[in-house]
Amino acid sequence: MVPFIRRGHILDSVDGILSDCEGHSVFGEDIPREGLVWRTEDGKVHFKAKSRSYKVWFS
Repeated sequence: MVPFIRRGHILDSVDGILSDCEGHSVFGEDIPREGLVWRTEDGKVHFKAKSRSYKVWFS
């Protein structure tokens, strides 16, 4: 299970989704966010977008 970040966010574009993925992890300011998982209220649709900066940090 991933940590809950926010509710009611509207997805407007792929660039917006990728921008939302950037930032710090909820586990620490020195850890970049790996990505985010979006899920509909009913749980029928869900997907994950991975952060570009996390891949560079992890390498």
